[in-house]
Amino acid sequence: MVIQHSTRPLVAASLAAGLVAALTAPPSTAAPAAGDDVPLARVADVRPGPAGSDPSRITPFAGGVYFVADDGAHGPRVWRSSGTAAGTTIVSAAAAVTAASELAVVGSTLFFTAGDQLWRSDGTEAGTQLVMDLGTTDVPLTQLTVAGNLVWFLGDDGASGQELWRSDGTAAGTARLTNRPPGADAKPLDNLTAVGSSLWFTGSDGTDIVSEVWRSDGTAAGTAPLTKLRTFFDTYPAVLTPAGGHVYFVLGGGSEGRDVFRIATGGTSAELVFGDESAYVHELRADGDRIYLSSYDAASRRNELWLSDGTPAGSQRLADLPTEAGDYPSDHAQDLTMVDRTLFFTHVDEEHGPELWRSNGTRSGTRRLTDLPTRLLRSRPAELTASGGRLWFVADEGRGPELWVSDGTTRGTHPVDDTRRGRAGSVPTGLTDADGMLFMGLDDGVSGRELWATQVDTAVARPRVRAPRAQHVGPGTWSVRVRAGAGEWVGSTARGRVRLPGARTPVALSTARVTTYAGRTAVLRLAIPQRARRAVARATGNSRTKAVAKLVVTLRDSSGNTKKVVRTIRLS
Repeated sequence: MVIQHSTRPLVAASLAAGLVAALTAPPSTAAPAAGDDVPLARVADVRPGPAGSDPSRITPFAGGVYFVADDGAHGPRVWRSSGTAAGTTIVSAAAAVTAASELAVVGSTLFFTAGDQLWRSDGTEAGTQLVMDLGTTDVPLTQLTVAGNLVWFLGDDGASGQELWRSDGTAAGTARLTNRPPGADAKPLDNLTAVGSSLWFTGSDGTDIVSEVWRSDGTAAGTAPLTKLRTFFDTYPAVLTPAGGHVYFVLGGGSEGRDVFRIATGGTSAELVFGDESAYVHELRADGDRIYLSSYDAASRRNELWLSDGTPAGSQRLADLPTEAGDYPSDHAQDLTMVDRTLFFTHVDEEHGPELWRSNGTRSGTRRLTDLPTRLLRSRPAELTASGGRLWFVADEGRGPELWVSDGTTRGTHPVDDTRRGRAGSVPTGLTDADGMLFMGLDDGVSGRELWATQVDTAVARPRVRAPRAQHVGPGTWSVRVRAGAGEWVGSTARGRVRLPGARTPVALSTARVTTYAGRTAVLRLAIPQRARRAVARATGNSRTKAVAKLVVTLRDSSGNTKKVVRTIRLS
């Protein structure tokens, strides 16, 4: 490319355009494939074609994940995957295994429910067998939960109504633990929560309508309600949350407001932790022996975030979160998720809409991380998942819902990849951490919704750079492509000098800096200083002289790895 000499602005614009072309590469439109140096890769095409297998119930085990998918031939069945196409196989294609719903892993054994049946499997067709059939096809087993070396669930055998059951994977070791007298007003059992090897849950005992907190050691004799807390018909315990040596729960309903209590894991008496007649606590999240509370204060019309050490005196308000406009600004901090000692959550306010927030347990450390341009679309960040010491989630910045990552800083909160170009987005679902890999269902717009995965330990990855050695500036003749690993950012710094014939010192171009996120490229704009434009125009407009630009691009990824690219470009 010969830079024209008609006017000084044209010379500057042409050179700048050439340098931009030299430092910019168009983003790839090809779908990522396993083995490429890309943040995300499709694990397997279980159902070839645009329909997709729609993976769900993704459940980790030592060596990969189990999930439910439909290959188009067998209907929804349980599959397993090690993270590779060859390692993705159907667990049981037998017609006797009807549509699988809930999955849980105890040691090396997979348990799953299919209607009113409980199944177990070692991950093979031969090792998949029926454990129990309650015989009531219209009442499915629910809330499959692992505590100790047992799997627990709620089931109805058609005679006693909904009760708590547990199983060790054998017919003889499967037993009903509760036997409540039937009652139309009885509160159903709910909130199955593992606390060590015991199971805690809520519900009435069948003698009255008061819902209580229960504890079970896996035997019928050791399954009983704890101390009754209130006799009001409209109060009930919920949100059971283990923290330290206690189990916290919210007690509320109706005009009574919502209070937070706790019971020692080996005790029976409840003690008040947090209580306010105008406050409604919606979520709890444990941080070691402390607990975060998300609440809405109806009196002050404020959404609040609290942190408590388990005592009223040790409960402190960390933030008065901005509220939405309107008569009922009831949106509160949601999806409370811990990553090491940092709390992440989502919140909606009138000015910013739905955004991602974080807290380190202090007032100054509680702040908003994102400013997504989706306020009117009400697209709240979702699927908050801890993996590899970072938070992974799904958000929409105007390109459709895609996978994002955050290290708890604003700079370190960004998209991982724009997997499906366009407004629809790839809409990742079911984010699940499995020993250093993050699995999810994802639709790339070509193969339908299939199982995808990414390595989360990408701190060891080096920035990937491509720079063909062409000498002339021109579109498509010389480019630098920067590709970061999943969840990484790469900071690029470009410096350049133009050496003019007969000049003692070269003309220094302005330094350009830009941050390139995983799977994306960015434009580095180096400009000619105004004072040097006339000299550059003279030199490049004379065909008998040669002006040379030397560019140095330094790239540094989020873990400190660096790479330098040096190129010399003849400008005339």
